[in-house]
Amino acid sequence: MKIGSIVQVRSFAEYVVRVPVDENSGYIPASSLGIGSYVSIKSAQGSVIGVISDILHNVKEDLLPYLPQEKQEVFVPYMADFRSSYVVITGIGCMSTGLPSHTIAFTPAINDIVELMHPADIKAFHHTGDGKMSFGYYKKLTQSTSPAVASSAIDRASEAMPECSGMLKALKKFTENRYEAGRRR
Repeated sequence: MKIGSIVQVRSFAEYVVRVPVDENSGYIPASSLGIGSYVSIKSAQGSVIGVISDILHNVKEDLLPYLPQEKQEVFVPYMADFRSSYVVITGIGCMSTGLPSHTIAFTPAINDIVELMHPADIKAFHHTGDGKMSFGYYKKLTQSTSPAVASSAIDRASEAMPECSGMLKALKKFTENRYEAGRRR
């Protein structure tokens, strides 16, 4: 399910996606997205895998101060949608030719399509190929996002891989304890 397209590449592992404010033409509205959701960004080299780490809503009040809808189009015809929503994606790895990598070898381009990952795709991204599951990007995720984002990503991985729920529950507890220990210092 599509959520939007890349409008900014802030760094090698951080991307901004413009998301429709309301439900339209097959895109998921911003209000239905949550932090820690796994996404896939289709790129020429393969797919960049990431998690939603922030959501931004914006109303361009300086362009359209308190105008009713019918007058907005008259005064600012080039700006049909004055409300904007964006999600910030933190890159955690890549999938190329069906093989997962928990490092980022390439970045997406502007206008690349971003889709929510299905549980089977989340599981495939965590599969090492020898029958084991890996959360190899954990350190990168916890260093570049908040504990709430990391905990939410762990919850979503647990939903996709119920057979790993024990390990992921322990990892979530470790994440929360590490955050609490850091706050007490």
